[in-house]
Amino acid sequence: MGLSYEFDKLYQIGIEGIMWGEDDQIIFYVAEPDEKTRQKIDKGLIEIFGRTIDYQLRDSKELHIEAEN
Repeated sequence: MGLSYEFDKLYQIGIEGIMWGEDDQIIFYVAEPDEKTRQKIDKGLIEIFGRTIDYQLRDSKELHIEAEN
C-alpha cells in the first residue's frame, strides 16, 4: 500500500498528515478525529486501494508546532 505515493488522494478524503507509531501502526492526522471521519476515510481507502487498513486517528492540531524564536 503506497500511502506516501497517494497522499494527494488521501488529503482529499481529509487526511492532513501520516505518521507511523509504535509497532508500525499507521496514524492519520485529521481535523476532526471522530466516527464520521473514520467512516469517510474507510470509504476513501477502499476507493483508492481496494481495501481499508488498521489505523489510529489523531487531531491534526498535534502537527502544528510553533517554532520558538
